[in-house]
Formats: sequence, C-alpha cells, structure tokens
Amino acid sequence: MIEIDLLPRSSGQGGRRASSTPVPRRPLRFLVQDPWVLASAGVFVLCAVLSGWLMVGGRAGAAELDAALTAAVLDSARAGARAREERTLAARLDSARVRVAAIRELDASRYIWPRLLDGLAKALPPEAWLVQVAQLSAGNGIVRFRVEGKTFDNSTLARFWEGMESSEFIHDVRLVGTEHLLEPTVDGGEPRSAHFFVIEADYRDSRAQLLGSAVPPGRDE
Repeated sequence: MIEIDLLPRSSGQGGRRASSTPVPRRPLRFLVQDPWVLASAGVFVLCAVLSGWLMVGGRAGAAELDAALTAAVLDSARAGARAREERTLAARLDSARVRVAAIRELDASRYIWPRLLDGLAKALPPEAWLVQVAQLSAGNGIVRFRVEGKTFDNSTLARFWEGMESSEFIHDVRLVGTEHLLEPTVDGGEPRSAHFFVIEADYRDSRAQLLGSAVPPGRDE
C-alpha cells in the first residue's frame, strides 16, 4: 500500500516550510503573442473609441437640436405676433370700410329729399295743394314715394302729373286713385267740389344717363 503525506513539512522553528516546487510564470511577450488577448484588447480599444465618438457626436447633435429648437420657438413667436398684427389690421380695415360705406350712403342720400321736394314744388299748379308726401321704399339709388293732395278740377291734376314727369329726378309717375269730395270754403259759403288724388312715383337721378347718352358714338371720354 502506498501512503502519501499531504501535510506540509515544518521547519525546525515550528513554522511551515515553503514548497520547493517553483510556480511557472508566463513572460509578457507570451501574453502579447496570445491571439485571444490581442482580440480582447482590440475590442476594448474599439469600444472605447466608439464610445468617445458617440459621446462627442451626441453632444454636437444635442447642441444642434437645441439651437434648432430655439430658432423654431423664436420663429413661432414672430409668426404669432405677425398673425395678431394682421388680424388687428384686418379688423381695423373692415371697420373703416363699414364707416366709409355709411358715409357714402349718407352723402348719396342727403340731396334726395331737397331735390324731390323742389321738383314737386315746381310741378305743383297754384290750384292744387299737397296733403302728404311719404317714402314707400328705397334701394339702389331709387326712392319710391307717394304724394297725396287735392285739386279743384282734373285739368289741374293733369298739369301736375305732366310737371312731375318733366323733372329730371322724378320718374314712373302713376295715379293710384282719386276721390270726389266737397271742400269747405274759407268764408263759410257753399262747399266747393274738389278731387283728392294719390300719386306714386320714383326718385332717380338720371343726369348721369343723360350725360352718357350725350357722348357721340365712337368716342370714349
């Protein structure tokens, strides 16, 4: 039977005696020549280079994105300010247009009744008198009106009618109706026979048409 002593031998002073078997050591040049070591070192270096490149590129990209975001925010703010200014100007322009249209309408209609009443006064014979003048409708420069009055005979009514039609502002004169009545006299005598009449007509300024028709054919003025 073979016996193996596994206990280390002690020196004379009671301590352990180191093993006399030398431990083999591999020199550095053998490690460098090892392909696995070289591959591992290459991979480590490559990872370090890639990490540095990605870090630098990521910082540059983040700076570019930050600058682009800041520029976009500024552009959006400027665009919003311009849009608000445009809306304000559009509102002011609409308000100015409404005011100008109202002023033009007032300016166009301020001469209607002076001209109309002047035309009626010129056409009215001395033997007739007016009771009421009322506007019926208005639009597009045309005013439809009604005249109520009294006269003593039909010939006076005919002359009044012709005088209205001869006016350059009164057109389409129409007799709506007449009514025979007895008109009391001022001195209290016998009532006098009279006629109550209602006439409708249109006010329209035809001077522009007359001026246009006066231009000879073939000439543009």
